Amino acid sequence: MITRVSEGEPVAGGGEPWHRYYATGVPHKISIPNVPVHGLLDEAAAKYGRRTALVFLGRKTSYRALNRAVARFAEGLAALGVARGDRVALVLPNCPQYVVAFYATLRLGAIVVPTNPLYTEAELAHQLADSGAVVAVVHDGAFPGGRRSSPAYRRCTRR
Repeated sequence: MITRVSEGEPVAGGGEPWHRYYATGVPHKISIPNVPVHGLLDEAAAKYGRRTALVFLGRKTSYRALNRAVARFAEGLAALGVARGDRVALVLPNCPQYVVAFYATLRLGAIVVPTNPLYTEAELAHQLADSGAVVAVVHDGAFPGGRRSSPAYRRCTRR
């Protein structure tokens, strides 16, 4: 049975009203390390290198392999001129390449602009222009019919 707690009503045992619904053993507070998000991947790769970080379509990727892929992709983005503060659009479905591009972008100090790979060309053109993305990472399967040659993409990737 779920009961409502009125605003300002004290919660038995103190804490927040939602804590009563936490499963046994779930902490009410956690400490968040003061490190960049990509630093968490570096730490996981060092600590749990051989453990599985991702599983996609039955294929496993270890933390070490993921971290290496992120480093290589960050080098590629840097070679394209992506620098701290630049915006990088990710036009990708939910796949390992999204994770790699996400962490690589953060590693450079750039800003991730997540987009929906199912957007129409007009929707995507608006988001790319509005965000100021300088590079778009695009999954080929998301663009049948040659949308990659659209003016929106040419504008985005021109420096």
